[in-house]
Amino acid sequence: MNNLLFDFTVDESTNSVLITREFDAELSLVWDAFTKQEILDQWWAPKPLASKTKVMNFEVGGRRFYAMVWPDGQEHWGVKKYTLINPKTNINWLSSFTDNDENINAELPTSEWELNFSEQNGITKVNIVIKNKTLADIEMIIQMGFKEGFTMTLNELENLLPTLNKKPDMIRQKITPCLWVDKDAKAVVDYYLSIFKNGKLKEYRQYKNPPQEKVQGGQDNFETAVMEIGDIEFSILAAGPYFKFNESVSFVINCKDQTEVDYYWDALTSNGGEEGSCGWCKDKYGLSWQVVPVEYSDLINSDDPKIREKAMKNTFKQKKLILSELK
Repeated sequence: MNNLLFDFTVDESTNSVLITREFDAELSLVWDAFTKQEILDQWWAPKPLASKTKVMNFEVGGRRFYAMVWPDGQEHWGVKKYTLINPKTNINWLSSFTDNDENINAELPTSEWELNFSEQNGITKVNIVIKNKTLADIEMIIQMGFKEGFTMTLNELENLLPTLNKKPDMIRQKITPCLWVDKDAKAVVDYYLSIFKNGKLKEYRQYKNPPQEKVQGGQDNFETAVMEIGDIEFSILAAGPYFKFNESVSFVINCKDQTEVDYYWDALTSNGGEEGSCGWCKDKYGLSWQVVPVEYSDLINSDDPKIREKAMKNTFKQKKLILSELK
């Protein structure tokens, strides 16, 4: 264990819990860890629980609606409502227990959190004051294991910070496709991650639109996200119903066999997707895909003209490519 300060005190005179925790990291990094969804979900839960954010608008009047999830899938939901934000200085929020529809549980205490951030010689100190209405409220959360659980949670952050401090090359790939969608970048990412199983959400941001954009019929906010599927990063921009996908741009999925062709074809064309011809299809957002078995290239580029002609002729007869009928 290091010599970084950690103190947890119950002040019965003010019905408050006072927590001071130091981290061996610069203030901006610790601030990001408390204010960015993609980082919060990596540490805001004691093991073996995991944090899962459903909605986060980090602005005064905004909220974070999230769950702590057990390995067996059991979820405990809560909401933070942000009441004060001074960047890299302090944050206040109201914290409540809820159900999965964001209805506040009145039988459990709602508390006021005040967090203050400071840095000296590369060490960031976070002072947390958690105010409750009554002493009984404090006793309830302590009996629920809050001290032990939150101590473990802060330790998760301590372990995470060194990995965040390794700043990656900002250019992660030379060319990144950017997909413009109407709204809800997070839902778009969730959709593609449900299809491309080894994918992941890498970034999510929400921004306020300037006033003139609202006047022109735009939305109050726009969102961005970065997802990785098939070892390629895609940028998502959710900024209003101004542009639509069309067949002039498509993405090719190189499938190892017919089973994989069947999987991606069915996944992309279901729930509002659309079958095309010659191995082309659209997903529910209208984005075009070519679902192609890798052996297809060998067939249409064969040295044997009969093999080439048969493969090409039968391609035009098919919607989903059936490899056995192309040979």
